[in-house]
Amino acid sequence: MKNKTAAKITGYSIIIMALLAAFAFGYAYPKICDLTDKSLTLTSLRENEILYILMVSSIILILIIDFLISYTLYIYFKGIDIFFSLMACALRLSYSIIFGFAIFF
Repeated sequence: MKNKTAAKITGYSIIIMALLAAFAFGYAYPKICDLTDKSLTLTSLRENEILYILMVSSIILILIIDFLISYTLYIYFKGIDIFFSLMACALRLSYSIIFGFAIFF
C-alpha cells in the first residue's frame, strides 16, 4: 500500500468514525439512556430496540475502524521513521483496546 493510499484511508476512516460517534453517542445514547431513572431507561430500550441495535453496531464499527486506522498509520509513517511508525501504531492500538474494554464493561 502506498503512503497516499494509506493517508486517504486514514482520513476517510476518521471522518466515518466521527459520524458514527456523533450518531451513537450524540443522538442514540441520550434517547435511550436516562442516568437518573432506570425504569425510564428500560422503557426506552423496549420502545427503541432498532435504535439500540444501530447504536451498538455503530460502536462496534468505531472499534473496527480504530484498528484499521492503527494499521494505516503504521503504513503511512513507516517510510519516514520506523520507530515513530511503531509508536503511532502501538499508541493507537492501546487506545483501541482500552476503548474495547470500556464498551464491554
